[in-house]
Amino acid sequence: MSVVASNSDLEMVHYLYAGFEAMKVKAPRSVGAAAASQKSAAELILKSPVTTKGHSHVEVLTDSTEKMPGQYTPDSQTQSHNPSNPFRSPMHLQDPETGETHVLQRIHQAHRT
Repeated sequence: MSVVASNSDLEMVHYLYAGFEAMKVKAPRSVGAAAASQKSAAELILKSPVTTKGHSHVEVLTDSTEKMPGQYTPDSQTQSHNPSNPFRSPMHLQDPETGETHVLQRIHQAHRT
């Protein structure tokens, strides 16, 4: 079974789904409550590169380095030694409204079902 998802065509979405097959489509969407504000926007259709038979894949997205029970947070040495690995490289995003910068870490964990 493959996983198929739809999301906005944003840099963060490309980062989160690195390795997925992606196809851009134009999709009308409403911005705000007014129907007149509908416009065509780029949307991504994403398909997982592998099937999930026999395994489940869990993605964790965190903007905290604080460990919580059951949560794995890679250390900075591991991240700096694997800069080309999208599962270990942090992504810095700036909130356009507040100007705050968030560091997002993508962690990929597989286990047998």
